[in-house]
Amino acid sequence: MMLATGCMYGINLMLISHLPKYFARLGMAATISGLLNAFTYVGSSLSAYCFGRVAEKSGWNGVIGIWLVFSAAGAVALFGSMGKWRKFSEKID
Repeated sequence: MMLATGCMYGINLMLISHLPKYFARLGMAATISGLLNAFTYVGSSLSAYCFGRVAEKSGWNGVIGIWLVFSAAGAVALFGSMGKWRKFSEKID
């Protein structure tokens, strides 16, 4: 569990510190950084409530199932957006 938490924290730091620099030439680095931070806090708040609720109703197996679904959806979104991101990053360089 500690390793998984460390990996999630690391990914969050990489996103918040490296992604905004791609938007610096557009003058939007601070906006992107703020949005990413806001989404992090909203997600954290919602997950604290929702996962607790699911754990009460379905136990930890239900929570782990939801984690798996969200992880798979995130992977699909990531791989689905790679082409658009590549075009965007080439365009601004």
